[in-house]
Parts: sequence; C-alpha cells; structure tokens
Amino acid sequence: MADTLVNTSLTAGIWVDIYNETGIAVGTEISIENLSPSPLRRYSGLTVPIDADEDNGTGSFSRIRNYETAVNNTGDAGAWLFSELGGLVNISIATTAAVGFGGSTLEYGLNIQRGLVPGVSVIHKFGRNPDIDTASGFEDLWNGGGFYTGHDATVAEVVTVESSSVNDDTGGTGAITIQLIGLGSGFVSQTEIVTLNGTASVDSVNSYLRLDRVLVLTAGTGGVNDGDITVAQKVTTANVFAVVPAGGNRTLIACYTIPFGKVGYITSGFASLAKKKDAFCNIQALVRFPGSVFQIAEWFTIGANGTSYVNRDFKIPLLGIPSGTDIKIAADTSQNDVGVAGGFEVILVDVP
Repeated sequence: MADTLVNTSLTAGIWVDIYNETGIAVGTEISIENLSPSPLRRYSGLTVPIDADEDNGTGSFSRIRNYETAVNNTGDAGAWLFSELGGLVNISIATTAAVGFGGSTLEYGLNIQRGLVPGVSVIHKFGRNPDIDTASGFEDLWNGGGFYTGHDATVAEVVTVESSSVNDDTGGTGAITIQLIGLGSGFVSQTEIVTLNGTASVDSVNSYLRLDRVLVLTAGTGGVNDGDITVAQKVTTANVFAVVPAGGNRTLIACYTIPFGKVGYITSGFASLAKKKDAFCNIQALVRFPGSVFQIAEWFTIGANGTSYVNRDFKIPLLGIPSGTDIKIAADTSQNDVGVAGGFEVILVDVP
C-alpha cells in the first residue's frame, strides 16, 4: 500500500514530506488541487487514508507522486498547502469539511471570496449587446456594438473619459466620479478614480493597455449617469475600451484579459436573449492567446422558441489561460434588432 498524501505535523513556513502520514486521523477530509499541467483538476470530500496511486472513484492521483513536499504558510490546518515545485499541487486538510471545488462549489467559492484560499480569486464578467442585426454577423457583447475594440490596443496609452450629457459633472444631477479598472503595460493590474466634466474630455493619470470595467462611484440627485460615458485611448482613438450606458452606472462588457502574474481557468459561462424576438442566436466563447488569433473555445445556440437561456458549468475548468490572453463572448442572430446578454467566470491563480 502506498504512502498517504498528507502530513499533519506542519509548522508555518517549514517544508514537510507529504507522503509519510504521521498522526492524521482516519476519516479526516482533504482536498487535492493539481494546478499543472492544465486543465485544473480538483478533488474533494476525500478521506484519509488516500493512496497516491489509488483511484478512489474520483480520478487517479498517480501524478501527485511528482511533487514531494508541501509547506503550511499560515500554520492553519485548514489552509491550502503549496508544493515546493512552484505551487503545482495544493492540499487542503479540513477539520470539519473539505474546502474543495468538487465537493462543494458553493463552499469553495465562498472561501475564495473570504480570502481563505491564498493566491486564488474569482472574476465574474457579464455584458450585453442591445442590438444585433443579421447583416452584421457575429458581434461582441458590449454596449459599443460590433467587435469589441478594447482588445485592439497594442501599447498602453492615456485614456480620455467623456459623457454625452452635461449633467455628468460636479454639481450636476448625473455621475460625478467613476472608477477605471484595467491593465497597464505588461498587463499589470491598475485602477484609478476620475472626476467627470460633462461632455468635456478628461484624461486619465495612468496609461492603459486593457480596460474592461468602469463603475460610477458618486452621482448627483439623479443617482445614475445621465449620458453614455465613453472611455478610449487618447492617441489611438479608435480603441474604445468602454461605454457605460446612460442610467447603467457600470459597464456591460463580456470581455476580459488575464492580468500579469495570473493564470485563468474558465469555470462557467452563460448567454440569454435580452430582447424578446422570434429569433435564434449562435453564441461563441472566444479566446486569444498572446501572439495568436481568436479561437472558439465553446459554441452553443439559444432561441425564443426553444432554450432562450443557456448556462454551462465546467466540472473541469476550461483551459489554463496565461497572462495577456483575451477572452470574449460573441453572438449572431436570425432576426434584426435582437439583444443578447452573456458572461463567464474565471478563477485566477497566482503564478509562483
């Protein structure tokens, strides 16, 4: 019988052998997460003893034998442990229930959001295209219409921010301040707050290579942005990053780029008809790796006379996506004036 995978004699910051079981109670629940090679695999609800080469009805663990040590960085028996070989294997030792993805998706998601899974975060991106026509072919899901031009940027530039309404200004009834959330040179995450000046253009402080989320933070008596707020690169003006629709208080952009220092795993996606029409739509989830072209990662169809809403939960997350990779959702339609909404969730894992 092979050695077990875990060791409870853990001291914060000290590497230990994960094969030699010493003192762990039989029946203790653990979770195992294999981060490389992709796709990401997680097993949870497992109980000691677990053999390194035993199937246990959930999948082979023979690959775990490649990684021999683990460290508890917090001293908490419920913390995630990372292998000495670059964070490739995580093992969670739980005192009550495993914090595993496969055993309880809800519990795992809650623990990520609570900051209990070190080096892991979740991005939920959603968007809407309010008007897709047959002649336009596939359009991306954002308020700018057509293809999303924010993915066309090749260098970071200062961006300009302006509204279509004079009321989006200090002392006005509309939006006053907004938050820009994006990526600078090298796809490094950055954010800033900009004070609007109505229809006059305002420059950002930072330069942006990607910018796919804008939030209205403060507003006048109206409580919402009165006009459409547009954010675009100042020099390459055709690269429009974001359009906040009037009254929306935030962008609706089903597009995203993996930041520097992260690897992404798509865990779910959805699409729905957002405007009642007797139509069907093909939906594409597209991924463009650095230096490559957009490729279809998933395809499904929705229709008014059938399934007008589709949700996909991937038990094995879709792809292992490196920094600088662009993701988006696009749709076509069989009728004019069709609105489509959609989105996806990405688990981001820190690269060691």
